[in-house]
Amino acid sequence: QLKKRKEKIRGHKNNSLREERAGSLGPASEEIEDLPGDRVVKVRQIVLTPMSLDDALMEMETTKNRFVVYRDSATENISILYRREDGNFTLIETKG
Repeated sequence: QLKKRKEKIRGHKNNSLREERAGSLGPASEEIEDLPGDRVVKVRQIVLTPMSLDDALMEMETTKNRFVVYRDSATENISILYRREDGNFTLIETKG
């Protein structure tokens, strides 16, 4: 029974992560197509809106998105703000 319970919990956890990732791009994204490959499940295009880091943090706080991809208004570079599992954030900045 314990083994069965653990498998059920594990399966539930995986399903909730898939659902969360599926909806993590928010309203600025557009689903393009489903791919038949094993690893790439969906391809989406997003509109890169210019915003500051503070604006991106505010968007992360007001939505349940795990990440925000945006164009930094100061540098014009693409940046990615990612919500870590500990509640903190990681900022990935691109150059060029």
